[in-house]
Amino acid sequence: MPGLEKRKTPLSDHLHDVFQSWTGDYLFSSNGYTTLFEDCELLCSLAYISIGTSKEDLQQATSGATGRSFAWCPMGRVSWDGQTRRRIMEGMGASVSGR
Repeated sequence: MPGLEKRKTPLSDHLHDVFQSWTGDYLFSSNGYTTLFEDCELLCSLAYISIGTSKEDLQQATSGATGRSFAWCPMGRVSWDGQTRRRIMEGMGASVSGR
C-alpha cells in the first residue's frame, strides 16, 4: 500500500482510516472509534479460526504437541496496539498478561 510500506499492518491501517471517515455521522464520539474497529478485527479473527480450523486441529496446535502453543490467525492492528487490546480483553472479562 503506497505510503504504508513501513507499517506492521498496512491494509488494516488503511481500512481504519477509510472507515473512520465513513462513520462520522454514525458515532456519537470519535474517541472510541479505534476500539470499535479493533474489536471488530478481533471478532473477525475468531470467526476465521472457527471457520478454518477444526476443534481437533485447534486442540493439537495449542497443546504444544506441534512445538508451539498457539493457533495462527490474522490479527490486524490489535496485534500491536497493546493499549486498545487491553481495553478489549478487559471488556470481555479476559485476564490480560503484561505483553
